[in-house]
Amino acid sequence: NVCTAEYTNQETTAEGIPIPEYYGIYDSDQAPLVTCSNTACGADVYQFKICDHAINSITQVYIDYGDGAGWATISHANEDLTLATFTISAASYVTGTSRVKVTFQGKKSGSDLLEKGPHIVEDILLNLCSYAATDLNSTSFTTSKADSEADLNVPIEKVTSVLTIIETICKSDLAFFDEDEEGLVRYRTWIPTQTGTIPVLDETDYLMGGPVIEEMIDALYYKIK
Repeated sequence: NVCTAEYTNQETTAEGIPIPEYYGIYDSDQAPLVTCSNTACGADVYQFKICDHAINSITQVYIDYGDGAGWATISHANEDLTLATFTISAASYVTGTSRVKVTFQGKKSGSDLLEKGPHIVEDILLNLCSYAATDLNSTSFTTSKADSEADLNVPIEKVTSVLTIIETICKSDLAFFDEDEEGLVRYRTWIPTQTGTIPVLDETDYLMGGPVIEEMIDALYYKIK
């Protein structure tokens, strides 16, 4: 979260706001609002922070002064892609009233933009959760990276269940997310145009012990759900 200890001269309304994570490419229709992290960069100069990680590029900055004129493009300077920050010079900017949004390319790994489902899920597990590479079924991720065709935008702008985020990614990527028989997490992209690529569950994936007979329909429904 944005805190005064790290951003002493931040916009006062930003205190406590979660610092987002952004995967993918954000155009003018998807450009998120950004936080003023430093109001003391010089006369009428303000620094803004996009997210909590390095980004690939910044394309264009827009400003709404709150005067009813709507969004206008504005030049920016002092890009720091590692810190995901930039500055603007705007004499009419008023903290708490004016708003700034930006188009950009989000999180990357090395020089590669993270916008494919398996790449994003892998990064979430390894860098946002407590998983290690040895906890992942590497073959499933490697194969899915080669098969995945969808470019995704995945904004994480508030505290959200990781499983909810991964579920959304899997729906967009036609993918399966589960554990193998050894307890390793796996991600498997299904390519409908390729015969025989749909992941098949082995009986060891879902059978635990012998069969159980349920006499109550509510209990049966719960197990199926």
